[in-house]
Order: sequence, then structure tokens, then C-alpha cells
Amino acid sequence: MNSTNLKGFILLLIPINLFATDIYWIGTSVQWTDKDNWSLSSGGPSCSCNPSVSDDVTIESAIGNNMILIPDGTLVTVKSLEIASMKHLFIGALGSEVARLEIKNAVGSGMVISGKVTIRDSLIITNAGISAIQVNNGGEMTMKPGAVVYLTGSSTENGLVNEGVVELEGDCISKSFLTIENTLERGIEGSGIFINNGSILIKDVDPAVSGFAVGINVLASGLFKNDTCGVLMIDSIDIDGLSPGIETRGQVINAGDIHITNIKGSGIQNIGNDTIFNYGSMTVTNFGGSAFGTSNSGTFVNHGSLEGHTNFTASSTGISNNGDFINAITGSINLHDLAVFEVIDNKSNFVNSGMLNITTVTGDVIRHILVGATFYSDGQINIMDFTGDGLNVRFDFEIALGSTFEIDPN
Repeated sequence: MNSTNLKGFILLLIPINLFATDIYWIGTSVQWTDKDNWSLSSGGPSCSCNPSVSDDVTIESAIGNNMILIPDGTLVTVKSLEIASMKHLFIGALGSEVARLEIKNAVGSGMVISGKVTIRDSLIITNAGISAIQVNNGGEMTMKPGAVVYLTGSSTENGLVNEGVVELEGDCISKSFLTIENTLERGIEGSGIFINNGSILIKDVDPAVSGFAVGINVLASGLFKNDTCGVLMIDSIDIDGLSPGIETRGQVINAGDIHITNIKGSGIQNIGNDTIFNYGSMTVTNFGGSAFGTSNSGTFVNHGSLEGHTNFTASSTGISNNGDFINAITGSINLHDLAVFEVIDNKSNFVNSGMLNITTVTGDVIRHILVGATFYSDGQINIMDFTGDGLNVRFDFEIALGSTFEIDPN
């Protein structure tokens, strides 16, 4: 457990029936540990048993108590779990001991949520089925401060698919923790609402049998918000050219801290018609595509800090803009220590009203050659210590009167 969770580690091991395969909630009380609450058939009589490591567990919407509690000090292990609408599962209460739910070796998805799940303590899901999902959320999933969720499985395509609401609660001292690692294609994906005030680590997405991988894939109409105290780390998305850290067709808002590293594709890429807003800090290191980019009609607005450095390949780009890229008056962009094709490749509309620093680079600095594209700066631009062309500019490149533009190849 993490240092913010002060609960102990005394766990009650639930007696199990190793031969059961399907078990259903009939819920005469709220306690998961009450044997009278379970049946071997939907709406059937009590089996006087508890769900076991070999069981596929179903909590149906119209049967039994709507609240289910895995009490403090209890370890529960099942094969899969489905929670229907109207039902609310609590993993842990407010006591001093730890409740833990483990889901292992599901044939399909590990946990399917149509109702609500509130995690106060610990959820661990390992090795859901091939072409399946560790957590498939169409309801509400809430992680309280101190909660720990760990999702892993080298044969599972997706860590967490969200078509509902997921929220990691916390502040800048006490956080909830979500770790997703060793999935085949996607860490997090969906068109739902995802709010992070905790800490997220997505690591080692390795598509051994796939041609695409991504840390976070925000689908159209989706929202991913990394809030003020949110921390997001994406490390090692491993396929050349096709492995972005964050790819979005929806909206991404960052007010916290995002760090993306060891990405053989692009760091943060807007490929839709919506907007990325950055009010916090975004850092991309060791990348193979572009550190930051837009395509189609997408917009990237920076009010905070963007930093990109140390790329994998000379064919990469610091910023690739095919939409609208705006560095606002409070924004700072630092691109440094790069060996790239271009530091900034602007094919559409680029506005700098803040600070743009480009230092210690090999390759062209700014490429702006397409008819109809615009580059406008009324902020400050510093270009220092580069080889290659400083500016490859043909059309609509304007530096406003009174602004700063300094270029020094030495």
C-alpha cells in the first residue's frame, strides 16, 4: 500500500468453493462476506457460500440489496465481476484495516461496471482475457484518497475503457493511485468523463501482436481532465511511429503535471476537432514523432508550460501543427536538446503571445512554407544554438511591432 493509506494489513480470508463457476448476488444484507447473500442461480436460493477465485460473479440490478460492501480487513478473490445499474459496490469502509478485491484470469473483461464502484482501499486486476479489458466502465468509478488500483495483463488489449465517469479523488498531499502496465494496445480509452486529482502511471504498453498502441486515447465527445493536484506519468509505449502517449479526438484539460517519456510515436497529439487546454505542466522526452501536435481542425492552447527534449530520431518534430496552435500570454514553450527534422513544422495557424524558447537543436528551427498557413507572434521568441536553417519561411510570417525575436546560431 502507499504511504497515504494508514490502514493496516490484517485481512480476513474468505472461505471459498473451488468448484463453483457462476455466482449471483441475492443480497438480503449489504455484506459481501455474508454467505446468505449469494446464490448459484439468478434470483435463486442461498448457496451458503462466498464467491471464490474460480467464480464469475454477477450483481444484477433488480435483485437484492443495492449496496454491497467488502468490509475492512477482507481479501476477496474472484475470476470476473459484473455490476449492474442501480448497484453500488464499496471496497472498504472507513476502518483502520484494508479491504482488497482481486480479479484474476477472466475469460473476458475483468470488471464490468454499469452501476457504481467506490474504492477506498485496493483493487487488483490481472490477466483478463485476450482482446478484452481489465475494467470496462459504463457507470461510475470513484477512487477515494489512499485507494490503490493496479491493472496488468500482457495478453489484455485495454487497461481501462471508460464510457461513464471515472474520478480519482485527492489533494496535493493525499492521493489515490492508479497503475496500468503491460497491456497490449491501450492504457485508458473512452468517450466518457475522466477526472484525475490523484496519481496515474501507465507503463509498458507493448503491442506484441498489434500495429498500434497508446497510453490514453480520448474518443470523440470524451473528456480527460488532469486537475490541479493530478499527476500523470506515461512511460514506454513501444511501437515505432504508431505509439502516442496521449491521442485525442475529444477534449483534454491539464491543470496539473503530465510527464510522457520513451514514446516511439508522438507525445501529445490532437487528431480531432476539439481542444487541448494546458494550464499546468506538460513534459515530453524521448519521443519518435512530435512532442506536441495537432491535425485536422484540432486546437492546442497553452496557458502553462510545455517542454520537449531528447527525441529518438532525426525525423521527429518538436511541434507539428496542422490545426490551430496557440501559446497564450502566460504560456511558456521550451524545446531543447533535439536532433529533429524541424523543431516547429507549421502547416496551419500558429500564434505565440507568450514565451517560445528553442535551444541546442540540430535541424531546421521553424518550417512555415504552405500557402494559407499563418505564423504570428506578439510575444517573445528566442532561438539559440542550432545547426541547419533557422527559418524556412515563405508566407504570412509576422512578428508584431514591439515584440521580441532573437535568433543566434552560435
